[in-house]
Amino acid sequence: MRRRRTLIILMIVGLLFAGCVAAMLYVAPRWNLSFETPPVNYRAIWEAHGISKYRMVVVAIALPAPVVGLELTVENERIIERNILACDGPLDERWTWEGNCETIRDYYTNFAAYTISELFDWADFAVDTTQARLLVCNLATGNNFSILSSEDEMMHAGRVCEGSLEPFESISVVNYDPMYGYPRLIASYVPNAMDGYGRITVKDFEVLD
Repeated sequence: MRRRRTLIILMIVGLLFAGCVAAMLYVAPRWNLSFETPPVNYRAIWEAHGISKYRMVVVAIALPAPVVGLELTVENERIIERNILACDGPLDERWTWEGNCETIRDYYTNFAAYTISELFDWADFAVDTTQARLLVCNLATGNNFSILSSEDEMMHAGRVCEGSLEPFESISVVNYDPMYGYPRLIASYVPNAMDGYGRITVKDFEVLD
């Protein structure tokens, strides 16, 4: 009888322990968030280089629209030259945009071309809002500044947080260039929206005299 009672107690303790572990696994992500305390000031790194003129390719993805790449030349944080690669590049590199280039050129001339300073504004907003949303769904704590390190983490966090987010609220990830500090990737995922994925990538960055 005593042995049976001991076994029953051990089984109950084991079930309680398993339940606690399951609850912890449900709340905590299966990957580790990257923590920076205090966060690195990437804007200060960029400004310390004192770069006044540069060229870069900005590739924008906003589903369901096709990918569009812009080659931008910037001087004193003002765009002085822009080429839409799909329309202005060599013929053998162009996509099938010929019939839409006028519309595309108008849109990307007036609205969607970014300097590094403007990309920093987008990145700061993405990091701040994501930090707040990770707190709401228990994927971060108030004692740490957490930055998702990959798009895989972003998508996983979006799925975990989906029930806690308002419609069109997003989870984002930002990666920075290790040398110059500028945002080289800003990606966002809106789990409660169809085609809720967007990304801005900076490529072929070049400092100009």
